[in-house]
Amino acid sequence: MKLATVLLAILFATNVFAQGTTSIMGAVGDERGAAVPGALVILTFESGTQLSTRTDVRGIFQFNNLKPGAYLIEIKAPGFSGFTSE
Repeated sequence: MKLATVLLAILFATNVFAQGTTSIMGAVGDERGAAVPGALVILTFESGTQLSTRTDVRGIFQFNNLKPGAYLIEIKAPGFSGFTSE
């Protein structure tokens, strides 16, 4: 089954200018739109450093206090094909 992913990259301009940080939030769902809880979400920085988290029961994930830049996001869940996006 394919892992359909909706990524909402939210950049709070006031946050970026005031503190130099931003957040990335998203929701992971299957082909029918049902939430995928417990999916592994890996965020890779340009430097190669990685952060990871798992989606909650609603399929939601969030990374906070990130420096603005380019990131690679990988999502893995048992029984689904993986998802990668820059």
